[in-house]
Amino acid sequence: MLYGTTTFGQVTFSMYSDDDIILSQLGSEELDFGMVLTNSSINQIELGDSDMVIIAIEGVEYYDVIVTIDAPTILELDSENSIPFELSAAYANRGQNQVSDAIYFNGTIARFPIKRRGDGPPSPPPVPGYNGYTPPTGTAYLFLYGNITVGEIDAGHYTGNVNITVEYD
Repeated sequence: MLYGTTTFGQVTFSMYSDDDIILSQLGSEELDFGMVLTNSSINQIELGDSDMVIIAIEGVEYYDVIVTIDAPTILELDSENSIPFELSAAYANRGQNQVSDAIYFNGTIARFPIKRRGDGPPSPPPVPGYNGYTPPTGTAYLFLYGNITVGEIDAGHYTGNVNITVEYD
């Protein structure tokens, strides 16, 4: 007789930023793969799925940010039971939360301006800071998604935590 045991895969996020960069999660607060069966192979949350995590990055629009992602390669139930986990990331910096504008990360670190610069000649330099001046702000969006590969494992709640750091360059 064949039967499957149920497993839950869940990834939470911790976020850190420079003092004047505001990070906020939109929609889903965790990658939740839900209930999966033992030996069900690859289970995915894809870019654009309603279960992906979106983080808004608000800061000075003409500054570049460096986003560093520290993600585990496994989700764990205990020291003897784990599920391989692969996190993927993309960002959009045209000022709108649009997956169609997404640019994929190449690795775990990405550097990009809060607001994408337009095509054509470079714009004039930003206004130097002075007492009472508030620079214009913008919002970029970070999209987080991924997959787990479920093999012969014990049933239970498998978890992992991803650390995201955002700082000005």
